Amino acid sequence: MSAEAARSPPGALAGAPASAPRISTAGRRDLEAIIALERRCFGPVDHFSRATWRHLLGQAAQRGTSLTLVVRDGSAVLAAINALLRSSSRTARIYSIAVDPGQQGRGLARQLFQALMRRLPARIDAVSLEVRESNDGARRLYERLGMRMVRTMSGHYPDGAVGVRYLAPRSVITAASAQRSGS
Repeated sequence: MSAEAARSPPGALAGAPASAPRISTAGRRDLEAIIALERRCFGPVDHFSRATWRHLLGQAAQRGTSLTLVVRDGSAVLAAINALLRSSSRTARIYSIAVDPGQQGRGLARQLFQALMRRLPARIDAVSLEVRESNDGARRLYERLGMRMVRTMSGHYPDGAVGVRYLAPRSVITAASAQRSGS
């Protein structure tokens, strides 16, 4: 960990001043902000419904089958990541990751991955996700984090777009995200 990061308060973004945005666990109070964030980030067929987010932030979170983290700047939610955690699986599935278009390029997605790796249950040893084949920026990020493409899925999205599944050991993502942040 860098000396600068060591001085930052718990939950502060690595390398950021103490008043910078913070990463925290999302709750029901974040429902509207996460829905609005996804609408800014994704097309109409790619963002989740209100009912899905109510479930992820409510019952699923209480049961420990969903973990959602957000980057906050005051009351504003700048970015969010959600992981599904089936009790019968050692793989966490990243179900959604969104960074406000005006905040992209600041390393928020990488920092969300880093925070998620620290908060996943100990039994989780791998992480997977799906992304549109055409989403080159996201795919580059996932590959920089050590994720590898394991499958192409024709017609994966409701509009018929091709999806790509990525997978990586948790330890690889932890090391890559820490190395890139200088922690």
